[in-house]
Amino acid sequence: MQSSYMPKYIRKYLIFTIAVLPLCTYAKLVDWQDPTPSALAPFNNSAKQVANVANDDIFIYSHVPKAIKYTDKSGTRSYKSAQYSSAALVVNATPEQVYNTLKNYSGYVGLFPTLKKAKVLESNKADTLAQEEISQVEYRVSVPTPIKVLNFNEDVTLQHHLTKNSMSSLVIDSPFPHGMGKFEWFALGKNKTLVTLTHWNDLNVTKGFLITTLLKAMPEIKTGVPYGANTFALEALNEKFNGKAKAVKLSAGKMPEKLTTLAEYQHLIQLSKNTKQPITFVHRPYAIAYKHGDEDLRFSTSYHYFSAKSDKSKQLLSPKVFKTLFSNQVKSVKLIKNQDQLKSQDAIYDIRVGLGVINIPFSSRIRFVDLAENQVDMYAVGGDVKFMKSRMSVKDFGSGSVWKITAAGKIDDDAPFLLRAMRSLPYHDVLPSASMASVVSAKAETKLGL
Repeated sequence: MQSSYMPKYIRKYLIFTIAVLPLCTYAKLVDWQDPTPSALAPFNNSAKQVANVANDDIFIYSHVPKAIKYTDKSGTRSYKSAQYSSAALVVNATPEQVYNTLKNYSGYVGLFPTLKKAKVLESNKADTLAQEEISQVEYRVSVPTPIKVLNFNEDVTLQHHLTKNSMSSLVIDSPFPHGMGKFEWFALGKNKTLVTLTHWNDLNVTKGFLITTLLKAMPEIKTGVPYGANTFALEALNEKFNGKAKAVKLSAGKMPEKLTTLAEYQHLIQLSKNTKQPITFVHRPYAIAYKHGDEDLRFSTSYHYFSAKSDKSKQLLSPKVFKTLFSNQVKSVKLIKNQDQLKSQDAIYDIRVGLGVINIPFSSRIRFVDLAENQVDMYAVGGDVKFMKSRMSVKDFGSGSVWKITAAGKIDDDAPFLLRAMRSLPYHDVLPSASMASVVSAKAETKLGL
C-alpha cells in the first residue's frame, strides 16, 4: 500500500504548502465578492453537527461542484464546475481567540510552517464605514530541502477580507494564480470553537518552473492537493490551540476506529456519492509497538463511494492493483506466499519516482493479510520504508459500494537519502495518508471503471 502514496510525497508537499498560502506583490486592492460556500452548507448549516462528526479529528470533505464567477487582478473569471473542499476542527479556544490569531498576519510566521515573512502591503483600515477589513499581505514561503533542485522560495500575497467570524482570501498572484479560500469559526460553548477552511484553486493553471515541472511529471497528484492543503492549514491550528497530543497506545492487530452514528455514516457516504470525493478523518497520534520500541504514527481514515458493487471494487484489495493504478511509478510487483497460519503474502514493489527534475528509486515490501471477506490488512515488513500500516475494506451500499481505508506511514532514520531528507519537512508523517485516498480513488474510477 505504501506505493500508493509515498512515491508522490515530495511533489505533494511542495504543492500543498503553496496551495494553502497563494501569493503576490501587487498593492492595489481588488474589488472582490467571495463566492466560496460555507463549510457548513453540506450539513444543514449546523456547526454542532459538523463538530460532532469531527470530534477529535481533522474532518475533510468536498462540496458538489458549482459554477462561479469572480474578479481577480487579471479581470473577471468564470468556471462552470469549481469544486471546493472543506476541513473542520474543534479547538480549545474561544471565537475571539481564533479571530485574534487569524487577524494577526505577522503572527503567521511561526504559526504556519515554511512561512518566513509577512508584510501588509495595503489595507482599508482608514475606511471607518467598511463592513470588513481588507488587506493585501505579502508572505515569504520557503521550503528548504537537502535536495537543492527541490528548494522552493517565493513571495506570496493574498488579499484577506476579515470579519468577526470569517476571513476570506483571494489569490492575487501565485504558482497557482487563480484561487480563493475562507476560514470560518463558530462558537460551541465551554471554551470550544469549530474552525473550518474551505478553498478552491484552478490547478490546471500554474506558474514557475518547479511547480509546473512537478505537475507535468505526475498530473494525477492534483487530486490530492486540496485535502493535503486543508490538512496542512488545520494541523497548524491544531498545534496552536490544542497542543501536540500524547500518542494513544494501539494494541497489536488493532486499528483506529472512527465512531459515527448510523445517520452520520449514511450522510457522509451520501456526501461522497454526490461529490465523487472521499470523506477523510485525520486522527491524533497512535503509538505502535515495534521490536525496537514504540513509534508514533498519524492515521487517516477515508470513505469513498463507488457506483460499482463490491464484487468489482474489491479489486482495490489486491496487491497487484497498485501496479495498474500507478504504472508509471510501480515498475514491478513480485508476490511471495508465506507459509503461516494467516495465509499471508508479501508484495515486493520496485518503484521509480520521476519528479521531472530528479528521479527517486526505492523498494517496498508489504505484507497482505486477509482478515475477512473483502477486508485486508497491510503493513511494511521490508524495503526502504519500514513504518507503514493500513487496513482496507469494501462493502455494498445501496446500488454501489464503499471503500474504506485507514492508513499511516512515515519515513525512518535508515531510509535512503532522497526519502530520508523529507523528514526535515513539517507534517511529513501526516500529509501523505491524509491525501492518499483522493489520489487512489480518482485513479480507481478511471483505470478500474469503478
